[in-house]
Amino acid sequence: MNYSSKCSNTGNKPMIYLQHLESAINRARAANPASGADARLHADVAVLGAIYGQMIYLRLRSMALGALSPRELEVWQRWSLPHGAQTQNPLSPEDRG
Repeated sequence: MNYSSKCSNTGNKPMIYLQHLESAINRARAANPASGADARLHADVAVLGAIYGQMIYLRLRSMALGALSPRELEVWQRWSLPHGAQTQNPLSPEDRG
């Protein structure tokens, strides 16, 4: 995703903040520690880490959620709140009727 072109002129758009991203990475790492002989990161941690890396590289403290790809947004939403604050058993699309 081209973050730099989607990070200016954010107005009142929903934002992702570096501090919140760091917390999400820590939650994802705690729930999914690196595994294997090569200490491979869990896929969600890698996705969040890539967003973090781009933000650091571009010297961004925040960016619009619209700059994220669908996969990045899905992972961000999964880890953006502490698990205790998230719905314990979200309804599947089939259960929503």
